[in-house]
Amino acid sequence: MPASTPAAKPASASPKPAAAAVNQRWHVLASRPEPNTSKIQELREELRREADLGLTYERWAWYLDDDAVLDRFLVARDDNVQKASRLIRDALAWRLRRRPHVLDYAELDRECATGKLRVAPSLDRFGRPVVIFDNSVQNTKDAGGQLRALAFVLEHALRRCDGSQVRKYVIFLHLNDFSLRNNPSWAVTKETMRMLTCCFAECCGHIILHNAPSVFSVAYRLVKPLIDPKTATKILFVTDKDEDKMTELIGPDWRAITGAGQTR
Repeated sequence: MPASTPAAKPASASPKPAAAAVNQRWHVLASRPEPNTSKIQELREELRREADLGLTYERWAWYLDDDAVLDRFLVARDDNVQKASRLIRDALAWRLRRRPHVLDYAELDRECATGKLRVAPSLDRFGRPVVIFDNSVQNTKDAGGQLRALAFVLEHALRRCDGSQVRKYVIFLHLNDFSLRNNPSWAVTKETMRMLTCCFAECCGHIILHNAPSVFSVAYRLVKPLIDPKTATKILFVTDKDEDKMTELIGPDWRAITGAGQTR
């Protein structure tokens, strides 16, 4: 009698990618290969009907005439024109209030003097700019100045993408010295999350939380409800031991790029 054939093992579900896996489209490039031109046109027509004098299309044409900008907001709201329109209006209202496009050089120098907010000189392995947050060297209590400086840094990071196909930056948070004492105020934290998810829609590739102490979980539980589901998938907790993961995310020189483990 011929030997019986071993029973075939049931096919298992496809394994999920590792948490650190980098999807070029989701984490590096524009979120879709080509803009949705028909939806962009619909969105532009909707925005032209704005009656608020502070938010009129004509006032913001320098920003809204860019199809790539409108397409980012559409992607963020799954091509729902009405929802994308509301998101853009929220972003424009924030820009009208904080005026990040009007630079106060003295304020910017003061806010960035300690390196608490900066764009790393080198790009990561995918060509993405890396934005560094380090609140342990906070040097001011001016919430408006801090948020305008952050907006400038994020705009600067996007400019670093010019001339390439890269459309997203990485945010790296130094959390070694995090404490509830040096944690940003709740108002600043809420507005920071609003900026990242609303005002700069579809611009973030990863948010890397480095060496978060146990006390950080208290602050994170408060912030988590403010994080939209798409952004939440891009948040990664790492430690100094995650060498392979960080090499995959940023490159073998990730410590030099981010300043991790270096005197600040």
